[in-house]
Amino acid sequence: MASDPAAGAREDDRARTSSSRARLGISLFFFLNGFIAAGLLARLPEVKSHLELTTVAFGLIVAAFPLGSISAAWLPAPLIRRFGAAEVAGAGTVILALIFATAGFASAPWLLALLLLLGGFMDAVVDASQNVHGLAVERLRGKSIFNSLHAAWSVGSVTGGALGLGAGALLIPLSTHLVVSGSLAVLIAGWAWSLTVLSKRAPAYNLVGSMGPGAAPAGERADAAAGGAAAGGAAAGGATADGNSAKPWALLIAIIALGLLGALIEDLGMNWSSVYLNQVAGVPVHTAGAAYVVALGGQLIARLLADATTDRIGRPAVVRAGGVLVVCGMLLAMLVAEPWAVVIAFFLSGFGSATFIPSAYAAAGALPGFRHGTAITLTSWVLRIGMLVSSPLLGYAAGLVGLRYALVITLAAGVGAVFAAGWIGAGRRRRRVRERIA
Repeated sequence: MASDPAAGAREDDRARTSSSRARLGISLFFFLNGFIAAGLLARLPEVKSHLELTTVAFGLIVAAFPLGSISAAWLPAPLIRRFGAAEVAGAGTVILALIFATAGFASAPWLLALLLLLGGFMDAVVDASQNVHGLAVERLRGKSIFNSLHAAWSVGSVTGGALGLGAGALLIPLSTHLVVSGSLAVLIAGWAWSLTVLSKRAPAYNLVGSMGPGAAPAGERADAAAGGAAAGGAAAGGATADGNSAKPWALLIAIIALGLLGALIEDLGMNWSSVYLNQVAGVPVHTAGAAYVVALGGQLIARLLADATTDRIGRPAVVRAGGVLVVCGMLLAMLVAEPWAVVIAFFLSGFGSATFIPSAYAAAGALPGFRHGTAITLTSWVLRIGMLVSSPLLGYAAGLVGLRYALVITLAAGVGAVFAAGWIGAGRRRRRVRERIA
């Protein structure tokens, strides 16, 4: 029977429309993941004053969030396999919004700590699931979108923080502000969910999408998420086509190492850049925050540009170039302790390191030999541990040699990223070899 060209064209149009909706939906989830927590984070000094917390007590309470996220290590992968990544991301985002909306009413330190613990727990679940689904949508569209998804997170974080600062300046009560922003987040999450549901009409969705309960068996789902490699390689036990189960783990460790290097550099920009501009370059406290803004701006710009560059030259080359920029930035900051040099240095650092964590997630999701969602869940968990210890590490080094020379740690991280970049493509090369064998 002859095929109908008009019917084929209509099917292609539906697939393109569905994949565009899927991209918008997952972009909104990433935006919300940055937006929801930022409103409270921007007003933490107000919370500290209201609850009359000492510095030690405040530090312990704030630590509840990363502690909660680390404790969620076991949960995302089985939830993703049982319900689907998009489904878990949608439900988790709504729960996360409700938790932070409630935080505005916390009248006791223990209650705030409990809510932050629950928030960190749920944030880890959402983070892993949205990254798994984001990689699936990237496969569906056939071109890189992963860096722009993390850019959407950056935009959400900036937006939520700005609204928090504005609400504080207008003396809007924290409870009112968080309820309004939480309600807005729930509405946007519902919209994102509707876009994701519509995307299931695409013919390719069940191959690379969120892999709900009615999809292929677990071993086949892992291979589909990795790009269609032979189904036997990701069967029980995680053995590859050559029977060696150690190599996928070695590759995953190397990929996680790249993410940890990125986390260390990002922590410098977020938590230490303003301090460096003040203490080393001599900029007054009230304007030293410019270093943080510049670092975050460099990261956002790079993530918006990185997808097109990745499609042209590949993820390893993008990461290598980023590592070189980080090294140049850190050398500039250490050798020329002038305000203009420090600002440029932190822009280069933010711009250069912007693709490290997204690339680590993308490479982990494409790695054969793991059940669906497992590699990304493990990557997310280890990165959160790294983020918890990176600031104390930099602080300890600064106490020993001074903040200026403590930057040698992040300089070394940039060098490490240059060498670790080669591992980003290793899983893809192994997948292509398996496809040729099959």
